[in-house]
Amino acid sequence: MDVQQNAPKRGATGVNYWGQTFELETSSARGTEVRLNKVEAKAVATEVASRYRTHAREDLLRLLDKQDTFELVAPSGKRYQVEVEAVWDGRKGNNLRVFIEVDDGAFSAFSPLTECFIVAPDGSFVDEE
Repeated sequence: MDVQQNAPKRGATGVNYWGQTFELETSSARGTEVRLNKVEAKAVATEVASRYRTHAREDLLRLLDKQDTFELVAPSGKRYQVEVEAVWDGRKGNNLRVFIEVDDGAFSAFSPLTECFIVAPDGSFVDEE
């Protein structure tokens, strides 16, 4: 996946993002929205999580102070914004929870697809076999 940076622009017919226009859809239950391709966004989140899982816990601690933010281009050509951050999962110094949040820069940015994993102080992954 290719990492690049660009800014979204609003167009008259919808949201123009990197030269691609997303038409607004109306749903009586949820109002006006642009639908996120959840299958592709999940694949992006899974790939990013697998990359971060290879880092030592000590390296992931830096995400407590400053999140990583970047963009990836999926195989379909669609660009996704990715944020990776960490929080203490309980007491400070104990388990570290790492969040990967993926959105397409449109309305899904308000509710991104999220994946996470937990790293114990010994570097093992919590709640996994």
